[in-house]
Amino acid sequence: MATNSPPLPTTRHARVYGIIDDASVRDIGAKGVSLRDQGRSGLTPTFVFNKPIEQYQRRKLMGFTAFELLHSGCLEKENLGRFGLPLRGMHPMFAPERWWKDGDALPDGLVGTWDARKGPVLTAIRPSLLIASRLLFESHVWLWWDALMYGPRKELNLPANEKDGGPDNLYAFFPRSAPLAAQSKGRQQARFRTLAALMDLRVGTLEPGILGRTDVKKDPSNVDKRITVSVSRDLLVPLLAPGDMTESEVLVQQSIVAKVLVHEVAHALMNLYFRENNQSGASENFFNEEEVAECGWSCEKAILGGHMSILRTGLRPKAVMSCFVTNFPNFFDHFKEGKWKQGRSYRYRSHGNFSASHDPPPTAWYWPVQISFFHQLCQEDFWEKEFTRIGQEALRPPRIVGLGVIKTGEGDRGADTIGAGELIIGKDWEEWMKGNGELWRLGLPTTKEDIQRWEQDAWLRDRMASYWDALWKDSEVKAAGASGAQGAATGSRNQPTAMSGSMTWSQVAGRRP
Repeated sequence: MATNSPPLPTTRHARVYGIIDDASVRDIGAKGVSLRDQGRSGLTPTFVFNKPIEQYQRRKLMGFTAFELLHSGCLEKENLGRFGLPLRGMHPMFAPERWWKDGDALPDGLVGTWDARKGPVLTAIRPSLLIASRLLFESHVWLWWDALMYGPRKELNLPANEKDGGPDNLYAFFPRSAPLAAQSKGRQQARFRTLAALMDLRVGTLEPGILGRTDVKKDPSNVDKRITVSVSRDLLVPLLAPGDMTESEVLVQQSIVAKVLVHEVAHALMNLYFRENNQSGASENFFNEEEVAECGWSCEKAILGGHMSILRTGLRPKAVMSCFVTNFPNFFDHFKEGKWKQGRSYRYRSHGNFSASHDPPPTAWYWPVQISFFHQLCQEDFWEKEFTRIGQEALRPPRIVGLGVIKTGEGDRGADTIGAGELIIGKDWEEWMKGNGELWRLGLPTTKEDIQRWEQDAWLRDRMASYWDALWKDSEVKAAGASGAQGAATGSRNQPTAMSGSMTWSQVAGRRP
């Protein structure tokens, strides 16, 4: 009996990110043929040419369109080197002997096994290990690491109405003074070495959506024995066979693997503390006054200024398309009704700040991360000059254009979705405009007057279409045209007659959180 075969990817974007998962989105230039049936991703930056595709993109791209991310510098960037200098070499934490010997065969016909000690997996993960190593070598720059290792801890006696329903063993760790913490540089590296001797690393098959995990093995008497840090194989698959990936896409993927490793090392250090203080099975500690106890997210906030979430639009395992730094904790990603559940690693306190009735109302902020930020992470020159001069602020991605989601109802995520958020201008907008003002002026109007001028000026609309063609010369529209679907390219060139989804920009112009 015949079966319906899934469509084959016909464009570079579809091969890298996956085919569009919404069969209802049609190509107006190809006589209403589903983009899914054409094997396309739906990520072509159509701007206002096709409203259904724009709506699909906003659902998939954290409230943005591909065009908006492109003009923020947060999508593909040409002429980037894949990697810089050795970055001081490998941290002992990630030495080859720490990794499990894994004999599972690689997927998709690739030759070799999942053994990260050698071969193609080591080649794929090595750049990520070097980035993660540099972050650990520089741990003394952040008070957070000193607090986790040597800071004072205090039991939290929360009022009954603020407890999350779990056991009462809630503790917080606090930072020490900067001069005192600065003296612990050597002790911190010794602490990492102590952990490394008790820790195993593996590239494992994890649950969908889980990028990394830290597990503690027990001996027969239930005493903690080994700590295992795992990174998802899904993150490595694109790096094993980059194929159609651009240099910038490879850089993003490598950086996310590094971020996951550092995140899990933070969890492992917390477990080492529990082991040494006979607290096996204890809940993770809160950091300072944070309202959610999740050590890895807290570590990301200390280093990056927030929790870094990934944007992966296709079926797993596919490449990471872009990344966002979001405020931690926020009601949309981290709160989950503030109720403790068995098996969850994190705990809550002070629920009132997450209520829709709180003044000001809880807001989740999403700031797309520029490709140039990931590029600098793997350049020795950045670490030796910029990072040395500025310190931890050098690792805070610029905030140019973001999305704000305000809680309007109770429950896990209130009554809101990402698609209902508002675009906002960030603190680094003016600096970005100095070198990119024309693109933004043509691409995303920033005032009501700009919008009216765009709508009334046929020349400006034509010029915008030219920019779109020039910046995306490898776009899916042209790829589809080259393969015979000429109607797609023809339809995309129709002149827009309204601002479409970009009208929301005028509602938030000038707002600076």
